[in-house]
Amino acid sequence: MKYIASILAVMAMAAGGCAGDGRPAVGVDRVADPIKSAAERSRLAMANGVNGTLESFETPQDAVVADPFESWNRAVFKLNSGLDTVLLEPAANAYRFVLPKFGRNRVRDFVDNLKTPVWFANDLLQGEWGRAGNSAARFGLNTTFGLLGTYDFAAHQADLPKHDEDFGQTLAVWGVGNGPYLMLPLLGPSTLRDAAGLGVDYAMDPLTWAEFEGDDTFRIGRRVADVVDIRDRARDAFDQIGRAADPYSQAKSVYIQTRNRRIANGRNEYDDLPDFD
Repeated sequence: MKYIASILAVMAMAAGGCAGDGRPAVGVDRVADPIKSAAERSRLAMANGVNGTLESFETPQDAVVADPFESWNRAVFKLNSGLDTVLLEPAANAYRFVLPKFGRNRVRDFVDNLKTPVWFANDLLQGEWGRAGNSAARFGLNTTFGLLGTYDFAAHQADLPKHDEDFGQTLAVWGVGNGPYLMLPLLGPSTLRDAAGLGVDYAMDPLTWAEFEGDDTFRIGRRVADVVDIRDRARDAFDQIGRAADPYSQAKSVYIQTRNRRIANGRNEYDDLPDFD
């Protein structure tokens, strides 16, 4: 059984999601060895996180979140899995067939550059001033020298690797608990806290409010490209979840453990998060 719902867990984001300052984040393959080159760190960060989380599934106590709506969640998981089988996986396969790796990397860089203002805002809200500066510099460099973000100039030429943040992570840093686990139709795994964060991130995105010719088409195209590219990059993780004895439970564990690591910016413990008291 495939799992469309793990999209948000692997954003990698990537994301999609990526980690700066040499810290691990979300993607496909966990890389533990130190990386000297910022460009190489950024490249590997895109493929970082979910498989490493899968490897740690033998210690599920790290991923315990209340699931009072399990019957509903399992029904939505089944729906999402069916949609993945008939829609998202074929789209990802066609995307990979039509577009070579160089082109897919340009799509990822472009989409992530558009997300950077939201990441920057959440860096500030978390009191992560250094990471906020990194995000601001990356956006400026990649939008100009990176040809409107289609090339990650900041990582490859300026030693500024990518990282991502969202408002769900910001709430966690400020002490807001997960709340109940939720499986959202189409959007996938979440918690009450993270679901609320999605709305705030949407509101903070400048493109939500930008008006220009073809703006709605552009916004839809960006979302489609993001989802299809993430699905393509996470194919190994999807397959591993689908082979589990209970794919629903394993996907939930993957999501919660990955979120915990992202909230901690890749650190093993939460004790060294910023102290806002």
